[in-house]
Order: sequence, then C-alpha cells, then structure tokens
Amino acid sequence: PSHFQLAVGESLRELGLELEAEVCTPQGYSIDFVVELGGRRVAVEVDGPSHYLGATRMPTGATTLKRRQLRAFGWRLLSVPYWEWSALKNARNNEERSKQCRAYLRRQLEEALGEASPVGKFRR
Repeated sequence: PSHFQLAVGESLRELGLELEAEVCTPQGYSIDFVVELGGRRVAVEVDGPSHYLGATRMPTGATTLKRRQLRAFGWRLLSVPYWEWSALKNARNNEERSKQCRAYLRRQLEEALGEASPVGKFRR
C-alpha cells in the first residue's frame, strides 16, 4: 500500500471504525478498504494520480468503470481523491491535520451512506 493509502486507513481507525484492507469482491475487483456502519458496508477507494487522466481531475475509464460496477453490485462507495487529501496537509500541526482528516472522512462517509445519522458512531 502507498503512504496515502496507509494514512487514510489510519484516519479511518482513528474514527473508531474497524476496516478490512484489500478486499477482493466476487467479481474480481480489489477494494482498498471496507468499513461497516449500521450494518451497511462501504467501499473506500484511495485514488492516487494514476486514477486520473494526466494532470486533470477526470477519472480514467478503468476507474470510472470500476466505480460504476461496484455501485451496480450494491456497494456504497467513497472515493478519496489524492488532491482533496493533499489539501488537508495545510494544518499547523499533526494534531490539527489528524482532526481535519477525520472530519473529512466523516463527511464523506455520511455522503456515501446518504444520511447524517452515523456521526454518533464516530470518535471525534
């Protein structure tokens, strides 16, 4: 795993979530992390630069297809783009950065689940 992927995993654990890493679906896709919230599983994809066309923010065809198919197979999906994660590096210190990373993932997980109710299940 990349440093980026390890950092996202660490922040998910800091939220008090149990996660599975490198989960292989029956259809043959590898998912970076799977977390379970309220009985629902969320696929967390840590998308570095190779998932995007050149220096754009447009996903490659392979990444777009994978996302589309995972959703069709019933997965809730959270994609963590590298540029959004990198923007969190502007914190003054490690504690502030860690807090920003957790807040970012909390918001993204709520969005992936389509509701705000899981917030109470997270550590702040």
